[in-house]
Amino acid sequence: MAIVSAQDVLSQLQSGKEVAAMYLLHGEEDFFIDQVAQYFEHSFLPPEARDFNQSVLYGKDISVGDIVNHARSFPMMYNRRLVLVKEFQAVKDLKESKSLKLLERYAQAPLASTVLVLCHKGGFFEKTKPVYKVIEKQGVVVESKPLYDNQVPKWIEQYVQSKGAKIEPAAVQLLFEQVGNNLSRLSHEIDKILLNFQEDDNKIIKAQAVYEYVGISREYNVFELQKALGQKQVAQCLKIIHYASRNPKAMPAIPTIAMLYRYINQLLLVHHAPDKSEKALAALLGVHPFFVKEYVQASKHYQAPELYHMLRVLLEADKRAKGVDAPPASDTAILQEMIYQFFIPSQT
Repeated sequence: MAIVSAQDVLSQLQSGKEVAAMYLLHGEEDFFIDQVAQYFEHSFLPPEARDFNQSVLYGKDISVGDIVNHARSFPMMYNRRLVLVKEFQAVKDLKESKSLKLLERYAQAPLASTVLVLCHKGGFFEKTKPVYKVIEKQGVVVESKPLYDNQVPKWIEQYVQSKGAKIEPAAVQLLFEQVGNNLSRLSHEIDKILLNFQEDDNKIIKAQAVYEYVGISREYNVFELQKALGQKQVAQCLKIIHYASRNPKAMPAIPTIAMLYRYINQLLLVHHAPDKSEKALAALLGVHPFFVKEYVQASKHYQAPELYHMLRVLLEADKRAKGVDAPPASDTAILQEMIYQFFIPSQT
């Protein structure tokens, strides 16, 4: 039938439109796969029909033959049957040609009363396989791709709104900088924050709530390191990294370097942007307009050659953190040396 997004499938299901006989949910972003799977599991069949007409299977415990046998079973005292296969990628004989042929034969003529949902996580099902082409033709394929970094802040806002709450721009940025684009973890952290709100609270997530419930030190975190770097506060940068030496999990080197690399690139974009209006820069940087002034001010502390030098230092620090052509070193030592290398050339 089609290749669609998770949101398209959810909209179709919620609006009561015709349901396909087969769904293949696959890709690198687990969150969207889980979102559709949860709807099928908890909302597709009415509660009174689930005992006899809903099978939830786990890939590591079953074979392709088990899936087909469940799919070929008829419903009892209801007109539909749901077979939901979680962790489809872990099915023990999934790579065997005989098993794939069995699934292909079922997909060519699926039982009209069964809705078979296959959840393939951690990557895409091989599209060159004949069974994939049959499922695509006979059913619905949902491709679950990670969001680009510049799409994540908007997703955070929309997710919070879907929970009947609001979130301030500073809290959005802090969540994104701390968690990244892992939507499953982001949704978990947001849900955790909202659980701590009282019934009569104005449900507005502020930066303070992120610090408190996500477990981030208010003064010593990557977000504050980035801010100190933007203000060219060398001593504060080193103070934050010194704190990290006592709390190794607070600032691991590799993700910290990646975030700072992105930040320095953004400052370079500000330098070279032909249109420096707030709206244009917000779109270019992929940030909320609320933060544009902060990026503009930070860019004024550095000349473009200094920023290019910092990118080279970050690349060397990344290699060192990954043990490439470098002796072993602690995360703190790598980050401290990185800060020294940032500023020593500009001070001589």
